[in-house]
Amino acid sequence: MTRLMNYLTCFVAFGMMYLCLIPVMADEPPITLESIRKVWEAREKSVESFSASWNHLSRHVLRTNEKDLFDETLPPTSFGFPVKMQVNGKLLRVESQHDNTPSVYAHTVFDGKDRKELSFDEFNTPTRGYIAKNAKSMDLSFAHNALLFVFRPISLVNLTLDKKNFQLESEIVNIDGQKAVIVKQYNQHQVYWLAVDRAFVPIQIHGVNPNKPQQVLSKLIISYEDNQNPHLPTKWESSFYTQDSRLYIQENGNQLKFEKNVKIPDETFKLEFPKDINFTERSD
Repeated sequence: MTRLMNYLTCFVAFGMMYLCLIPVMADEPPITLESIRKVWEAREKSVESFSASWNHLSRHVLRTNEKDLFDETLPPTSFGFPVKMQVNGKLLRVESQHDNTPSVYAHTVFDGKDRKELSFDEFNTPTRGYIAKNAKSMDLSFAHNALLFVFRPISLVNLTLDKKNFQLESEIVNIDGQKAVIVKQYNQHQVYWLAVDRAFVPIQIHGVNPNKPQQVLSKLIISYEDNQNPHLPTKWESSFYTQDSRLYIQENGNQLKFEKNVKIPDETFKLEFPKDINFTERSD
């Protein structure tokens, strides 16, 4: 009889403990576009400014000939260069080389309203300028945008997560050993895999063919530190494909140096064009 009472006592105690756990499990908030946006907003506020530099390697697997057609008889080319990025709130400055012209350097500035670019030749002489009035986002190369996707997804990349242009898939998937949710952006034809346990930083971003959504035309894969800085990228790789799915450009960013919440002079985000150069102007 005593043994039976002990069994019953343990059964009741276990049942009560299980019932106590049910509300905790049920109260776990669902993942929504709004909840992801709130996490992103909090990260943007916590990193008011940052200064970063890294090494960029670009490899042109397929090259174009004088008729601007892909020519497989031309040998691949590779070149690398340093990139420097400074961000303060919605202000940004990037100094790098042009990916398709290794000898041409470019300074890109976004002053919160207009995006400006000034190019220099190999002798550090300004050659041409470009202005995009009322720019809604930064039009950097896919690889240069990796840090902005993490620390400025809303204010500089314009990922608003509004229900008109974005859709959250209901299923949580496993990608690269991490739990992720999938967000599709219809107005830009892009798909985002966001890490659930890393405050929804992007693990992969695919640009897809609008007429064939299963066909990937560009891909960005971002790797992160495991412990001390789970939101800080360590390296990234972007790939670009032809309409017939051939890889033609691959870019890598590595050896990142990153400082957050640093003081950056206001003059950093000003870019004036010399009077004697040509520049192109358009409105976004």
